[in-house]
Amino acid sequence: MTAVDAAGRLAGLAEEAWDGEMAADPVFATLIGDRRFDDRLRPNGPDAIAAEIARLDGLLQRAEAMDDGPVSTADSVTKADSVTKAALVDYMTATSGTAPTQRLRDSSAGQALRPGTVFAGRYDVKEVLGRGGMGVVYRAFDRELQEPVAIKTL
Repeated sequence: MTAVDAAGRLAGLAEEAWDGEMAADPVFATLIGDRRFDDRLRPNGPDAIAAEIARLDGLLQRAEAMDDGPVSTADSVTKADSVTKAALVDYMTATSGTAPTQRLRDSSAGQALRPGTVFAGRYDVKEVLGRGGMGVVYRAFDRELQEPVAIKTL
């Protein structure tokens, strides 16, 4: 395979990944000027999450299978970045045990998140960082990753 062929395959994969990202988040696509998805909302629910994971897994497998030999340094970095991001998504999905669409209510109290509570069995909610028209942002600590995080509720 020539360098041109390899670069073309990588460019095609990158374009497919970008189009998939825009389809997965059509509001963001519209925000940045991509009008192809103006008639859609973001897919939601467990089936949508599973479909997105499958799409990312497929891209990851195809990127990992590509031969780095004939591509330029810039293309090699692009591929490595794509593989790293996909692997990170896989790791986060596999280890979180929760879906992004999980209800943000403490079932024991029936209240929204409160400092001092544990959300999703892993996040110690510490304090409210801010409130706005779109929601509330909390400072929390991820027990599994052992690092501080922010949780935004809408």
